Amino acid sequence: MTVTILASILMGVASATTAGLLLAMLQGHLTSPGSATALLLGVVVGYGTFFFYRSRDDERLSFGPFEWVVSFCFLLLCFRQFFWLYYYKNGEMYTLLLHNWGDIAIHLTYINNFVEGAAFWPEHPIATGEPLTYPFGVDLFTAMWVKIGVPNTTVLPVMGFCFGLLVCVALLFWGRGFAVAAFLFSTGIAGYEALGGGVLKDYQSVLPWKSLPLTLLIPQRGFLYGFSAGLLLLWSWRARFLRDDGRPLPQPVEGLLWGLMPLFHLHTFLFLSSIFALWTVGRGKIKAGIPIVLWAVVPATLEVLALTDFFQRTSVVSWKAGWVIGQQSPLLFLLTNFGFLIPLLLFAVHFSLSSRNAEHRWLLFPGLLLWTVFFFVMFAPWDWDNIKMMAWAYLLLVPVLGTMLQESVRPPWRAAVYVVLFFSGGVSLYSEYRPQNGGLGVIRVEEFDAVCQALKTLPDRSRVATEQGHNHPVVLCGYPLAVGFGGWLWSHGIQATGSETKLKHLMTGHADWRRLASDLQARYIFWGPREQNAYKDSTRPWEGAAARVASGNWGAIYDLGLPP
Repeated sequence: MTVTILASILMGVASATTAGLLLAMLQGHLTSPGSATALLLGVVVGYGTFFFYRSRDDERLSFGPFEWVVSFCFLLLCFRQFFWLYYYKNGEMYTLLLHNWGDIAIHLTYINNFVEGAAFWPEHPIATGEPLTYPFGVDLFTAMWVKIGVPNTTVLPVMGFCFGLLVCVALLFWGRGFAVAAFLFSTGIAGYEALGGGVLKDYQSVLPWKSLPLTLLIPQRGFLYGFSAGLLLLWSWRARFLRDDGRPLPQPVEGLLWGLMPLFHLHTFLFLSSIFALWTVGRGKIKAGIPIVLWAVVPATLEVLALTDFFQRTSVVSWKAGWVIGQQSPLLFLLTNFGFLIPLLLFAVHFSLSSRNAEHRWLLFPGLLLWTVFFFVMFAPWDWDNIKMMAWAYLLLVPVLGTMLQESVRPPWRAAVYVVLFFSGGVSLYSEYRPQNGGLGVIRVEEFDAVCQALKTLPDRSRVATEQGHNHPVVLCGYPLAVGFGGWLWSHGIQATGSETKLKHLMTGHADWRRLASDLQARYIFWGPREQNAYKDSTRPWEGAAARVASGNWGAIYDLGLPP
């Protein structure tokens, strides 16, 4: 594969998703004709990008033995994890990966909410009166395929697998085989415990710095596009600003991939923007960067304004010295989490200072600088989520580390060094790959199908009051809740304490239950086994005062008669 082919595919995805969003806003909601039109436009733009730039002096992938081995390992990871991302077993919807148990539910919520007719710009499906500020580009792209008839059980695994391969290709362009291995086996030294106890499990999962594929690439679907497009932009900007003989992408392609990034992954956009500023200003190439900024500024500005609710969500950026170190020894924390990476970085600093390669210094020192910043400035309510930024700082460093090892260690010993560096990450991956991993159940298929069918009979898509579980069938079917899972609300920067209190009073049958339902814009109440367990003392006054519009073994839905 060439860089132009990779860029053409990503341009097709970005343009299809943007067109789908614009058509949904014009039509009021996502439609089948609009989805088909947007996807066709994506094909046209992707092919047009390839057609116009195919004759450029292009860079192609080259493979040595190490590249073949790590690429095959990446292929196995994508096959095992994505084709068991969302599957049925013993009458239940399952997901293989523990880290994906909660994430698959929120992504199904967004996808099915779009498919079932959410108004655009969409409100948050689990928070009354809140605009959707989560970067939903990949979920919208998925929903367009579902809207034209491809089921979730097909599109989620296939799309994940294909995007995973694009990430592998982008890593190969960015730092050859070492970048693939450093991403794939990105843990500290916790996995070495397997040599003593003989038990294969993800020892690193209890530490803050976890396996990047298992915690970011697979469960957090925005990274499917974010990693592939972000790495491609870094490759192109390295060629444009750090190398004299580089062959960067055309400026319109760079600008549009950068400018459309917020819709897919806002953390990636922020990191890329920081690197662009550091490289253009630090290298004295502001003039060369202006045309790229002009292509990016309009889509980026509009998307950032929409996704921050016109900067009402900037409160998620906060100061916290030490990230999640707490009362631990900083040195012990670094060694425990990052292991051999710490001495390797110290050698890399010496290597880059002693060499005359300016490129190495412009990768290494900005990477170390930003990594340090991310230990003090939090970019999400949940501190651990800063790993989304740290992962990018880490990836900025790996080409230098790979070059240093290639130039400093001869092949027989280099293989041994790779084994030592990546053994722990290999233990983490294999623990999630092996057949003994039976996966985790999300919801019973019979209940899910029955509730979805019942919801389709409702006269409108007003919000439903339910128990707040992350895998509640109502929200998985794509219908908006009055108040959803508290962990999602908090992690998205939504202050929902008041709404959660009102929901509790409503569901327990407070005397003011009708007013509370009106405040939460909840026209319907769902009452099933989950609600019975969560609100055992409820008086359920709506059972005698509201119309029951649907019922079954799964429970009942009551229409409170509020205006839609």
